[in-house]
Amino acid sequence: MYHVLEGEGLMEIAGKNHVVRRHDFIFLPPGVEHAISNSGLADLVFLVITSPVTDDEKPI
Repeated sequence: MYHVLEGEGLMEIAGKNHVVRRHDFIFLPPGVEHAISNSGLADLVFLVITSPVTDDEKPI
């Protein structure tokens, strides 16, 4: 999950581009290819919250 705190950006999700702005939440299920970049003039500030796909997943 992404939470945009400040700024504006462009998020690519599974090959499609989406504008993201302050207060947006983006939920991505496991395995979805994604990227985020700053497209505005100010800093893009965001939180990324992740968890393992399963409880059995072992750290590398």
